[in-house]
Amino acid sequence: MLKKSSPSTAKYNDIGEILQEKALKLKNSYIEVIGRLGTMYSRKYPLAWWTSLVAERNEMSTHTFLTVCYYNILSDIYENDSFQDRSLIVVESVSLFHLIVRSLGKKYKVITLGRPYFLTWTFFRPKVAVIYRIIKFVSWIFSGELKQIPNLSSSSDSKKIFIRTWVSDKTISVFGELQDVYFPKLYEYLERKGYEIVIIPNFYSLTLSSKEIQGRINKCKYHFFIPENYLTWKDYFNVLCILLYQAVTSRFNNVEHSGKDISKILTETQGAGIFFSYTYIAQAIALKNLSKKILRSNLLFIHLRTCFPRNPLAMQLRSIFPE
Repeated sequence: MLKKSSPSTAKYNDIGEILQEKALKLKNSYIEVIGRLGTMYSRKYPLAWWTSLVAERNEMSTHTFLTVCYYNILSDIYENDSFQDRSLIVVESVSLFHLIVRSLGKKYKVITLGRPYFLTWTFFRPKVAVIYRIIKFVSWIFSGELKQIPNLSSSSDSKKIFIRTWVSDKTISVFGELQDVYFPKLYEYLERKGYEIVIIPNFYSLTLSSKEIQGRINKCKYHFFIPENYLTWKDYFNVLCILLYQAVTSRFNNVEHSGKDISKILTETQGAGIFFSYTYIAQAIALKNLSKKILRSNLLFIHLRTCFPRNPLAMQLRSIFPE
C-alpha cells in the first residue's frame, strides 16, 4: 500500500542487514541490563519478575529487544543526519513512536498522521486486555475447570518424569491419545525406560468446551499435572499478591542501555502483560506443593519447546532441588 501511494521517486531503505548487525552488537549488553533489573525487582516476589514480559527472552512472546534495536537504528540515522528532506517512518510500537517524535523534533519538522492516541484502539486494547484477564483470573479461581485423575501424590512410587509441552485439540484425540507435535516418539521411549509420564500442559488454540477436554484427559493413559489440584486458598491469594505487585512495579524510569533511555519501551512491554502470567505462577507454586508430598529423588523434569516462559519453572525447580 505504501509503495502504491508513494511517488515514483521515493526510495525504500531495507534495514534487514543493519538490524541483524545491531541485534548482534546489542544482545549481550541488553541481557546485562535485564539481569540488573532482575536483581532489583525479584527480591520481594521473584515469580513476579520471572513471569513478566520484560524478563521473557522469547521473541515470539515479546518484541522488546527488537523495538530497542529499531530505536538504536533510527537514532543512528538521526545522529548521522541521514534523513532525507521528506522521510516516512511507520512504527507499530507506541513507545517507539513517542521516542522518535521527541528525538526528531529537535532537528526536523515532524508531522504525525492518525487520530489522537487516546482515541485509538492501540490505546484502549491493553486496558481491555487487562480487564479481560482479571475476569478470567477470578473465573479460574472459583471454577477450577480441569481435574486430574488420579491425584499424583497418591499414585505409585515409580520414577516420574514431568514433561511441560503444548496441548491443543489436535494433540489429544477424542480417545485420549496424546501425540507431541515436535517429539512424537518421546513418550513411548521414556515408557520403555521405566518412567511414569506426567504432562504439564500449556493449553492453546482450544475450541472444545472444558467438559470435552476433561473427558479426553480422563481417557489419556498419561497423568496430567493440573495446578488447581495442589493449590490452597492461601496459594490463590499469593498468586493474586504476585500479580498485583507485578502491576504496581510495571513502570520503569531511567533505564539506560547503550547510552539511551529505554524506559518507555520496557514500560509498554510490562504493561501489556499485566495479569497475563497467572497460570505460570500457579504451576510453579503447585509444583512446590507437590514436591512436599512425593519422593523428590524419583522426579525428573523436561521442558519442550520455548514458546512460553521457562524462567519461573526453572527458578522454582532450583528452589525445590537446591543441589
